[in-house]
Order: sequence, then C-alpha cells, then structure tokens
Amino acid sequence: MRWRTDGRAAPGGLALALLLAAVAVGCGDSAPPVPAQVLVTPGTATAETVGATVQYSAQVLDAQRNVIGGATVTWSSADHGVATVSATGL
Repeated sequence: MRWRTDGRAAPGGLALALLLAAVAVGCGDSAPPVPAQVLVTPGTATAETVGATVQYSAQVLDAQRNVIGGATVTWSSADHGVATVSATGL
C-alpha cells in the first residue's frame, strides 16, 4: 500500500489528510508566527504487509523555514477502511 502526504492518492494507495492548527506562540507585543509550511517525515511510505505501521512526524515552519514551537498538528485518514492514523501520526 502506498500513500502520499500531499493530500493526493498515490496509485493503489491512500491519501492522508493533514490538518494543521497553529498555537499562538509569542511574548510581549510581538506577533505570533504564521505557519507557511508543514514538513512531514517520511514524505512517502510503503506498508509491505497487512497490519504494518509507519510512524509519521511533522514540523510546522514559518516563511523563513524556522520551526514554530508549540504548533499542534492533527492527523486523520481520508479512508478508514484502508488505513487509520493515531493522534501521534502512527
């Protein structure tokens, strides 16, 4: 089984939807960072057997590609009949 992390189905595979909610992180009068990109690792994965798992992780980046600390990423599967994903990306 193959799936892509860009929200499109791979041939014979599954599309995982990645929802992002950024937590306002800042202090004083500075504006909170604005998410510009989500870096998902691994970018693609293949589950070789039924019941196999793949661990995903995500970093939320601003426009300068700095990691936004405290950002929350919510994982979900577009097709629970094909694959499921936990709150931790597994």
